[in-house]
Amino acid sequence: MTVATLAAAAVHDSSSISVLVDLVMVLAGCVFLGLLMQKLGQSVLVGYLLAGVILGGPASLGVVEDVTSFSFMGEVGIALLLFTVGLDLPFDKVRKFGRMATIAGGIQVLLTTIAAGGIAHFGFDLGLSASFIVGIAVSLSSTAVVIQLLADRSETDSIHGLVATGMLIAQDVVVVLVLIMIPLLPGASGAGDVSFIGEFGLALGKLALLIIVVVAVERFLMRRLFHAGGTGTRELLAVASLTVSLGAIGACWALDLSPALGGFIAGIVMADATYAAQVRSEIAPIRMGLVAVFFAYVGMLADAEWMLHHPLQIIGVVVLLVAGKSLLTWLAARIAKVPPAAAILTAAGLAQLGEFSFAVLTAGDAAGLVSDDTFRLLVSVSLVTLLITPSLISATSRRVHAHQLALGEDVHLEEGLPEHAEGDHAIVVGAGPSGRSVVEALAGAGLAVTVIELNPRADTGDGEEDLPAGTRIIFGDATRPEILGRANLLTARIVVVTIPDPTAIRTIVAQTRQLAPDVPIVARGRYHRFVEDIHHAGADEVVDEEYHTGVQLAEVALRRLVQTGLVERRGDQDRRAPVGPMLEPPADPPAHTV
Repeated sequence: MTVATLAAAAVHDSSSISVLVDLVMVLAGCVFLGLLMQKLGQSVLVGYLLAGVILGGPASLGVVEDVTSFSFMGEVGIALLLFTVGLDLPFDKVRKFGRMATIAGGIQVLLTTIAAGGIAHFGFDLGLSASFIVGIAVSLSSTAVVIQLLADRSETDSIHGLVATGMLIAQDVVVVLVLIMIPLLPGASGAGDVSFIGEFGLALGKLALLIIVVVAVERFLMRRLFHAGGTGTRELLAVASLTVSLGAIGACWALDLSPALGGFIAGIVMADATYAAQVRSEIAPIRMGLVAVFFAYVGMLADAEWMLHHPLQIIGVVVLLVAGKSLLTWLAARIAKVPPAAAILTAAGLAQLGEFSFAVLTAGDAAGLVSDDTFRLLVSVSLVTLLITPSLISATSRRVHAHQLALGEDVHLEEGLPEHAEGDHAIVVGAGPSGRSVVEALAGAGLAVTVIELNPRADTGDGEEDLPAGTRIIFGDATRPEILGRANLLTARIVVVTIPDPTAIRTIVAQTRQLAPDVPIVARGRYHRFVEDIHHAGADEVVDEEYHTGVQLAEVALRRLVQTGLVERRGDQDRRAPVGPMLEPPADPPAHTV
């Protein structure tokens, strides 16, 4: 059989086509319901969950023929989703949250695990291993949902936003150990005759080996690729990053570790790399698609028929979980000396079960420690809590702010947390000669400057080309909204685009204007014919390089003619020989030039 015949057979395989059709239908449902939820003031993630419930759940419309095919995609999806979460957790960012958020996160996980595990053991008569898994699953919140909601509400850098992110980081660190422990717990189907300590040590050894390999690949291959390739390595970096993350995921499968752990570790290892911001922006479309597929898969796990037969049980557990977890989260935050209002908002934001909860429950189910009824109950509870989280955060925020306004109070910063950005920085796109001149001028005027540069070899130069001390450099493509966001665009005083490519300039200006309608934008117009387009894209000022170059050339030429005696100078005016009309500037220069 020829290769062409094999390819044709694969293309026309009915099962492959069925999976593709299911995927298209689910993504289409995510788009439609996500848009509907957005119109209703809810998070698009709520729409993704509903799409899974309606299209592929056990009691759904039956649009998805093979729900089991989404099991593998869901596991890979959550692993790659956690890869992107890991990319957002560089060690300097973890350190920035300080003692306050770290202590609050650790206390919250401990208190919630003890409380939920105790209720599961004494109230629902679950075994110790199952109770431990339930307690851990309940203690975890949704990093994807909370971070997205904070970004949508422009509260990422608020006090409660920073505390919530720090507590989520603490939860994520705990999960790394828990995912190793679950297959080794007493009663697990995969547990052998070796002692728990021995098996745990072996699992840690496997994890250490995986980390060493991933670090070696990232340090000695990917970083060299980044520095050697220049601006042409954008796509290669994205492909290489996906290769490393998928390799880590596959290695975890082969080593009997959780696949989600592999994706998370790969992201953590790459998070401190210079190119991390660019990788995040390049894989953003993939991440968005994976988020939709994963949450739709979570919706498919919810058995609507089972939920209809156990509404009181689900409602009771939801109320107990939201109230209890909020109280314990608030208590943990207050023990860590988080301000009262910030502690309340943080507690409301973390009162749900998240994606790591599903990873823990799935691992417990695979180990035979979590029964079907327990799994269905917690999945149903998680679905409900994820659905109500946006409304819960909004309602709590309104009440807290109304209370503060009535008392004339505000949330005060305490030690361990950075202040919210005050909008005292400028953003310069491009670190070439023009960009460096702009940076020096702005820094000389007392502004902090953030430079966005795609070329890894144009970092700080040497000697005279060094950027001013304190200049922040973000390596990435400024045409991507994610890169502009990492430069804190919303709080910038001005954006100056100095790169020469007119197409990229128009895109950057348009993206900037869409994301930050009020920020002043000054852009370079390399060619006169593109100046008007850049102006219409949203630039406030466009420097017409050809026009100003012509003016300067004329001045230099006339000065040379005066020096050689070919033109006589009378007062402030030159009486010149007929040197042609091209020396004359336009009679009416465009209003948008400077």
